[in-house]
Amino acid sequence: MEIKNIKYENSEIFYAKVEISLNELENIAFESLSENDKNTYGNFKSEQRKKEWLAIRYIINKILRGHKIWQIKYSDDGRPFFDYLKVSISHSADYVAVMLSNHEVGVDIQQISDKTLKITRKFLSDTESNYFDVNNSTVTTLLWSIKETVYKLNNKRGVDFARDILIEPFDHQKSNFCCVKVNDNITIEVNYQLIENYWLSYSRLS
Repeated sequence: MEIKNIKYENSEIFYAKVEISLNELENIAFESLSENDKNTYGNFKSEQRKKEWLAIRYIINKILRGHKIWQIKYSDDGRPFFDYLKVSISHSADYVAVMLSNHEVGVDIQQISDKTLKITRKFLSDTESNYFDVNNSTVTTLLWSIKETVYKLNNKRGVDFARDILIEPFDHQKSNFCCVKVNDNITIEVNYQLIENYWLSYSRLS
């Protein structure tokens, strides 16, 4: 499983396509798990969930090998964290992604899918729907990924994607970043790139 990386403003994104079988992944990743993680892993029923969960930990172990801080912990609302390092994780179909930094970060990877066409009213404002091509799944998947990234970065509950996270107009074919307004008072820059038929988006707070 090849791990690729992107360096971004004193942060780093690592991503990989999980093309090996679950048995192969267990052979290379299981030994690095803590006893608690092994117990958690044993409770998963879905093979896809097992692969995503294990692949994330394989990547982190490879990156932070020799460091005791790499054990993932979770807050009460389910967000991952380390004691001394900021982390964001994402997975979609065959891909997984991890972003690490000393600052708050958000990363999201999404396979381009028609599913986002059916829920545009739930995550896009009227202004966004009027500007962007909401009949194009490549566009709507990117917009969803961008908002997921900002949601992870914002780290607040009760966020309404259509009301509280507003993407300013941009052309995804001519740029690799966009600006997003959060709660009408914060502007966040989100970078993105196309990997096969997946959108990878990421950002960090200064």
